Amino acid sequence: MTQQPILLFVEKDMSSLNRVDFFFRASITMYFLSLILPVFYTEYVTLAESERLTDPGETWYGIFVLLLEWTAALGSPTRYQYWSIAWFANPLFFLAASLLREKARFSFPIAIIGFIIALTSFFLKKIWNDKEPPSNLITGHGIGFYLWLMAFVLMIVASWKAINVLHE
Repeated sequence: MTQQPILLFVEKDMSSLNRVDFFFRASITMYFLSLILPVFYTEYVTLAESERLTDPGETWYGIFVLLLEWTAALGSPTRYQYWSIAWFANPLFFLAASLLREKARFSFPIAIIGFIIALTSFFLKKIWNDKEPPSNLITGHGIGFYLWLMAFVLMIVASWKAINVLHE
């Protein structure tokens, strides 16, 4: 008797429904992992006597960005460099997830729109801060940021596969 190789997460002859479930679960897992991992690396920038001084800022984790960055949409896009609508991709992610089983044809475009809105986070240059100076300059993106974006991609794939299951 020959031994079958053990494949992690994926069975060799997965049914279409199992594939949808796999991508859905992977998407949700990526999203929740992004909440506990670093999303933004920042630094404080102050001007003192025509000299620019920088100090290492805070590392922002996904959960704090989720809880606080909805305020980035409250400002004026021309006045503040920390204005962004990217946070609104989060409700669209969960709306797409909730529609996946029953109304996959609606889940797919919602996931795509959520991903496009999430991509606007690359334009975010500063994060509001309650200390002096009032904002932190974003100097880099952490692994949580990319997992968050990957969660949208996997939700799009899950939605697409769910639509194909309906047509089989």
